[in-house]
Amino acid sequence: MTTITLKINEDSEKGKALLAFLRAFHIDKEQKDVEMLEEPETHYNPEFVAKI
Repeated sequence: MTTITLKINEDSEKGKALLAFLRAFHIDKEQKDVEMLEEPETHYNPEFVAKI
C-alpha cells in the first residue's frame, strides 16, 4: 500500500471538489482497499514537538 499526504484547503472550490472525489472512493469502510486518514493540523513547530 502507498501512503500519500496531501494538504487540501477545505474552503476553496477545488479543495471541496477534491475531498468529495476522494471520499467517494471510501464508501465501504469494511474493506481496506482505500483508507482515509485525517490528522488534525498542529500549529507547533515539528522540531519543538520532537523535543517534548
